[in-house]
Amino acid sequence: MAKNERIQIPISLEKKLKLEARSEQLGFDSSTDVVRFLINNFLNDRINISIDTEYVEIASPELEKNIREAMEEVKQGQTISLDPSDTDFHNKLIKFAD
Repeated sequence: MAKNERIQIPISLEKKLKLEARSEQLGFDSSTDVVRFLINNFLNDRINISIDTEYVEIASPELEKNIREAMEEVKQGQTISLDPSDTDFHNKLIKFAD
């Protein structure tokens, strides 16, 4: 079979160097050989790929309003930051709540 088609995949130099090093560790002559291996095994159903995604809920108008209000409170200095490991944490929290 003629190999006259090319796939170009832009990647960072850092990833390219890691890929080349890892390919060599696994006994491949080049990173291109790894890509060929993966493609051929994928096409011949010897590699299965599954993608798990988490459902991302779109914020309701009420949640968006609460977020905007909270951000405004931070801007206005109506919030404080407390360190739970502070020995006076509970007193500061009670003082803030009052």
